[in-house]
Amino acid sequence: MKLTYIILAHRLPAQLARLVNALADENVNFAIHIDRKADEVAFRKAVEANGIYWVNDRVDIYWGGFSQVQATFNSLEEAMSQFPQTDYFIYLSGQDFPIKSKLQLHLFFNHTDGKSFMEYFPLPHESWSGNGGLGRITN
Repeated sequence: MKLTYIILAHRLPAQLARLVNALADENVNFAIHIDRKADEVAFRKAVEANGIYWVNDRVDIYWGGFSQVQATFNSLEEAMSQFPQTDYFIYLSGQDFPIKSKLQLHLFFNHTDGKSFMEYFPLPHESWSGNGGLGRITN
């Protein structure tokens, strides 16, 4: 089972390094997108592991904006090209951290029969303040 983690990061290079170290093994690759407003060199110095690809088509990312989607698309496109044998692409923020071991993660994906996982819900949604998230569409 080959996994590729697509990680979008914008700050805290040492934290990104801890994330990569927690997930890295011989069956894992990483496609890392560093916000174009951030110092990519600092991240490259902090993160040392096998299977890392630094996304070239970087985007200035603004929280909640389409730029996050564009950075994700760019990263996925480059990751698919770099790591075509990937069974699962997993999207993370540079500030995420696994609560399960890499062994548990591999076991989970080995038993999913190719299923994809995504959470969704209709808008407006009662858990979002204001107009229930409709502002994300209209603004």
